[in-house]
Amino acid sequence: MLNAYKNSDVWRKNLDGVNLRSDILVSERVVDMLGDVKGKKILDLGCGNGKVARMLYRKGAHVVGVDAVEDQINIAIENSPSHIEYHLGDVLKLNELNLPKDFDICISLMTFLHFNESQFLVAAKEIQEHLKPGGRLIYGDINPQRFFGKYKQDGKTTYKVELNTVDKQKFTVAFYIHPMNFIHDVFTGVGFEMPSVMHPMATEEEIAKYPDILTPENDIPLYAILDMSMRQ
Repeated sequence: MLNAYKNSDVWRKNLDGVNLRSDILVSERVVDMLGDVKGKKILDLGCGNGKVARMLYRKGAHVVGVDAVEDQINIAIENSPSHIEYHLGDVLKLNELNLPKDFDICISLMTFLHFNESQFLVAAKEIQEHLKPGGRLIYGDINPQRFFGKYKQDGKTTYKVELNTVDKQKFTVAFYIHPMNFIHDVFTGVGFEMPSVMHPMATEEEIAKYPDILTPENDIPLYAILDMSMRQ
């Protein structure tokens, strides 16, 4: 599942500008919806090359990033201020990293798509254990409602989609497909309030500026962002 992220020029080049559709529709949307994060402790799980961690740091947050791909962590460290703390580690084994368990916010963007059902549950529990009471989780990922019908028809447990970059490269993302009711049930089952769900859509101005990666979505949007808090 992580092969597309290892030693890939797409991720090496995608540092602090816009290169992928998710840069706008997931990363930028999440940073905007978090609002004022000055002084907040934020855990970025599946931080990749540190792009979102840097965005949040520039807004005054204290950020800790975790990723399982060593190349990504190395890129993050090389391109980030030293005040951002990065860890090479497995999201499913956060306790091995001895991280604090009082984060105000956890974000996990385009990460849970790599987990099967049992791993998905483990990751949700790990997040719950590292948030303070009332802490907030922002989950951004592929929208399962767009692909789940195909999953049921062909019997596959994973799906692949080919996407474009701004510089006209193509890359393939492989991911597990979990129905939205499964996602809701897992997070509420480990102690989160029922999440609000946003399906980010590109504006006309964004489509005009980035026509190679953004198009009008007339059916079901590609991404889903869930915003939820721990029950107190």
